Amino acid sequence: MGSTLFILGLVLVGVAEAYAMRRRQREWLANTWGTYENLRASVDFAALRELKYRRGNFAVARRLKKQYPHLAPELAQALINEL
Repeated sequence: MGSTLFILGLVLVGVAEAYAMRRRQREWLANTWGTYENLRASVDFAALRELKYRRGNFAVARRLKKQYPHLAPELAQALINEL
């Protein structure tokens, strides 16, 4: 019984942290760029296309994460798909 409650507590803490992280990412987008289109307009697609051609999608994802540390993975994937 005690171990079940412990595991349930760990799961709930993990879920709460994941929710908080997603909320921070949404707030960052809203506060910094306002909309996805504004964020998209700031991205240098020519440089990312060149990087994708030379090194692949993973390198592009790393570059986006470095330039925009709070960028949600779904948004990074959407930007990569637009290349």
